[in-house]
Amino acid sequence: MPYIGNPPAEKYASYDVQHITTSATSSYVLDKNVANENEIRVVLNNIIQQPGSSYAYTASGNTLTLSAATTSSDTLYVVFTGKAVQTVTPPPSSVGLAQFNATGSPGTNTFLRGDNSWATPSDIDTDTVRPNAQAYIMNGNFDVWQRGTSFTTSVFTSDRWLQDLSGASATLTRETHTVGQTDVPDNPKYYLKQNVTTGNNNCGILQRIEDVDTLTGAFTLSFYAKGVNPNSGNLDIVLQQNFGSGGSTAVSLSAQDLTLTSSWQKFVFTGTLASLSGKTIGTSSYIQVLIKQPDDDSNTAAWNLQISQVQLESGTYTSSSIPPFQSETFGSNLQRCLRYFEKTYEIGVNPGTATGTGIIRSGGNQGGRTSGRMGDSTTYVVGKRAAPTVVFFDSAGNSGVMTRLDQGSSSSTNQNATLANGSSKSMEITSTGTSTADCMNYHFTADAEL
Repeated sequence: MPYIGNPPAEKYASYDVQHITTSATSSYVLDKNVANENEIRVVLNNIIQQPGSSYAYTASGNTLTLSAATTSSDTLYVVFTGKAVQTVTPPPSSVGLAQFNATGSPGTNTFLRGDNSWATPSDIDTDTVRPNAQAYIMNGNFDVWQRGTSFTTSVFTSDRWLQDLSGASATLTRETHTVGQTDVPDNPKYYLKQNVTTGNNNCGILQRIEDVDTLTGAFTLSFYAKGVNPNSGNLDIVLQQNFGSGGSTAVSLSAQDLTLTSSWQKFVFTGTLASLSGKTIGTSSYIQVLIKQPDDDSNTAAWNLQISQVQLESGTYTSSSIPPFQSETFGSNLQRCLRYFEKTYEIGVNPGTATGTGIIRSGGNQGGRTSGRMGDSTTYVVGKRAAPTVVFFDSAGNSGVMTRLDQGSSSSTNQNATLANGSSKSMEITSTGTSTADCMNYHFTADAEL
């Protein structure tokens, strides 16, 4: 027949036992307090006694009273049936908040910690938990360098980072941390160095964070840096809110001083972004983080910045409370950067290199040979922020052109290459070169940076 109630236990419970050696008395002291005689079982000469004032014994507190005194030949022991030493696992759904012996108060906004205390999320140690799932700054550890590792013009350099010379002369390079160094924590591999040989105001580096409403309110910017200061004695840290094409006028926060020394040290800057209330956000809006020679310092003295582990957090932190730098695998870092820039060349190979490795080969005339128009289409590895600017390269590294290949035996470089149609997901290429060919070979870069 069906069983009503909790499932039977599948384990036995054992109980405390007290052996009594004193005799010739009817009153005994128990090892454990009890509410009454029904919480113990008394065994006299291996015979279980009946509890109750009209029967063999009574009990209260730590006193056991027998109805008759024992003799020296009697054996007596007590089993504490009201106190189990081992219990079985409670059945499912049988334990509630009342069964937890924890400090603090349970509620809809609390959780039970491993130390058996109720806590709110604000009680969590922020040194071990990141407040945001992804870093606002991309490639803050300077691991991804798709375009190259040395730059002397105002261009994007390490992925997402733009060198803005503003009339100055400088060389920006990828540098390698000494293996085992401890000045910058967690063993980063690379850092960025901007070596300015002829200074000018507003020369520096910057990153644009897509969508001006990505981060609002209080922020904390931090990084490790060292170097030589410009003539003014410091660099400027500036955050700007650009509301995009058709949007409100850009807002720049007041500059904060960055004073470098010859040793690596951690810098922390805090502030509050302007309210978005009443603002109009247009297309391609962004937040811009700049590290630059001050606007009022047009001195041409040389200076340099060496920087590592750049991070931007929502909220206000100190150097001791800010969460640790959020390291990423190279693959996940590259995947995020590909939204803004993509190339067909191998990692470590600069665009414009003469190489066939990674080159795209298409059957441009459906298997036939032609000296006329050929075409092909390509889907990007990662969809771009917007339809990108595409540059084609032939197998010899020439830009703006492609290679026409005839039956795999002869090739002609410097052949016409035209972007026929392009979107954020894919593009079409055509060639109207005059050399006879049955397929096209080409590299490309696709740039959708802000």
